[in-house]
Amino acid sequence: MLSSYIFNQAVESSVEGGIRSYLFYENFSRISIAIPSLYEQKRIALCITSIEDMIKNANEQINLLEKHKKGLLQQLFPNN
Repeated sequence: MLSSYIFNQAVESSVEGGIRSYLFYENFSRISIAIPSLYEQKRIALCITSIEDMIKNANEQINLLEKHKKGLLQQLFPNN
């Protein structure tokens, strides 16, 4: 949100100064930022948690498959 075009436009219209731009608290406090409702935030968090769980499970499966591969290669080439 803070890198959005709308926010950047609001900041640019609120800064003061010549060579250097300053965004004083009084001007910054007037900039409104859209925040999702608590319900929507909880839904987003649940979605992210679900994706993190999927990634964790996929990584565990990758580790198991790598161990299985290592075992198969040791059977093929027992001297190594």
